[in-house]
Amino acid sequence: MKGADDSIASGMAHHLELLACVARSDGDVSVEEALAIRSFMDSAGTSVEDVQRVSVLLDLKNDIDVEKVLARLAGQCTAWSLAEAIRDAYIIASADGEVTNHEISTVERLFEILNLSLEHRAKLHRWARNAASQQLLGMTFISANLDHARTAEDSPVLHDRRMDPQPERRKPSMRMDVVKRSVHELGDKGD
Repeated sequence: MKGADDSIASGMAHHLELLACVARSDGDVSVEEALAIRSFMDSAGTSVEDVQRVSVLLDLKNDIDVEKVLARLAGQCTAWSLAEAIRDAYIIASADGEVTNHEISTVERLFEILNLSLEHRAKLHRWARNAASQQLLGMTFISANLDHARTAEDSPVLHDRRMDPQPERRKPSMRMDVVKRSVHELGDKGD
């Protein structure tokens, strides 16, 4: 019998699959996109199996059925988790500083599968673009403060894990110059 944790894990797996589809949709998975997806997985405590599945999806040498992934997401997630996935798809799309038409087309295809009206699609695109922009802007504020605090010798709590001598504790982080470019680009596309 499936428990609540299984449903949550399943929903997160579909969420991550969408992010992988968006990242690879333009024929290139940038380092920034891969790091952003890894950050999502780390913060969600993603299972080893789901990490492996997402890694396979991100590898452009592997053929994937995007329609199947999108249909599974549309059929098995709640409105709440779909909204999060759509917002996060925009964050991934902008992670490398360039939101491509291919990336947006992947989100648009999900909207078609959900049978959303053109009016609602436009509103969701606008909402997701703005939400992603605000998320990325928040990251720049936090990063600026963390970077400043990390320069203080008396602040061991704000330790940069990328410099940790134990490799298993190092975590990737997004380059903030790319995040700032992404915020600017998303703002330029606003209505």
